[in-house]
Amino acid sequence: TEPTINRYAFQIQYDNPINEIYAIDQTETNIMLNIPLNVRFTFLNNRFQPYVKFGGQMSLLLSVETESKLERLDPETGEIINPSETIKRDHSNYRERLNYYVGGGLGLRMNFNKFYLFAEADYYHPLNNMLASDQNRFEQSNLWSEAWVDSDFRIIHAFFRVGIARSLYSIKKIR
Repeated sequence: TEPTINRYAFQIQYDNPINEIYAIDQTETNIMLNIPLNVRFTFLNNRFQPYVKFGGQMSLLLSVETESKLERLDPETGEIINPSETIKRDHSNYRERLNYYVGGGLGLRMNFNKFYLFAEADYYHPLNNMLASDQNRFEQSNLWSEAWVDSDFRIIHAFFRVGIARSLYSIKKIR
């Protein structure tokens, strides 16, 4: 499997008011360069080649952005003020740049003359958390009032790919 650039977006919703913030709708987007390192075992050497692979993956975090839409409460009247205010922040400083995964996958390759079709499924489980080790999320109290509530989490990678590959060169046999 080749290196890929992937975009992961997930949404966090809070049900209870936090520091006069009535409602938060928060989305975090991570863009990562994933570099797999796998060992692959092919079972048959004919037109249909089922295979399994296992190993690891290293992911380099390229960017992190959090977008929060919030509604604040007036503490005296209890009325909503600043409806649908949107705050965007770059959180690269709070995330681990390098993440490690362990996993594998299985697939089927169908060979033709100069090309092949393939279908494969992969799963990678994270070995470290996304929150940077030198950051303590419990000491980020000033960020609560800015509509960013950090959490420690892991991103699990699950892929399903179907494709076609064509060789750009031909290997000549020497007899």
